[in-house]
Amino acid sequence: METELDSKLEWSYSAKNTAELQQKYDDWAVEYDQLTEDGIGWIGPHKTIEYLKKYVLDKDSSILDAGAGTGFVGEILKTEEYKNIVGVDISEGMMNVALKKNAYKQYHLMDLTQKLNFENELFDAVIVVGVFTHGHVGPEILDNIIPVMKRGGYLVFTIRQDFYESSDFEKKMNAYLKNQIVLVEKSDLYQAFKSSPVLHHIEVYQAI
Repeated sequence: METELDSKLEWSYSAKNTAELQQKYDDWAVEYDQLTEDGIGWIGPHKTIEYLKKYVLDKDSSILDAGAGTGFVGEILKTEEYKNIVGVDISEGMMNVALKKNAYKQYHLMDLTQKLNFENELFDAVIVVGVFTHGHVGPEILDNIIPVMKRGGYLVFTIRQDFYESSDFEKKMNAYLKNQIVLVEKSDLYQAFKSSPVLHHIEVYQAI
């Protein structure tokens, strides 16, 4: 039997463009946290942050939460005592929810498919959670993310496995591996939702 959350997820995956995705998340913002964390036990943020913690040891590191949404990732990072977190998202509704959590030093409305309005080589780390999936964005956003990473900085993301396999994600990453980033670690597959068999994995890269 399809739950309200199952329906919402499929609804978000059906977005045909960025404008439609933005509207969907604006509409979903108020109930998003309750449905995703309580409804399906979305553990992707927790697991991805565990990988980030292995490599980003300085709690004053500048961290970009790309596709920050309602601030779920930022809130966890705050509990881990990271102090310099910047969030970006396309949804104003999601941003309004996130700002109430007081986890971010800054939060901006930005489209990850466009050039980001930051100086180059600004961030010590970039974390991307819940973004690389159906109806959202693919590896093309790395053209905008990698330039804002400091040399030696880390990119940590989780990605839905069936999306990884059906997109050109691996091909795109291999192109970057030639001269921009190096693969540091890749996780085993894990069940990202406690109530769903959907698999994800985590990848960690370092800018060179």
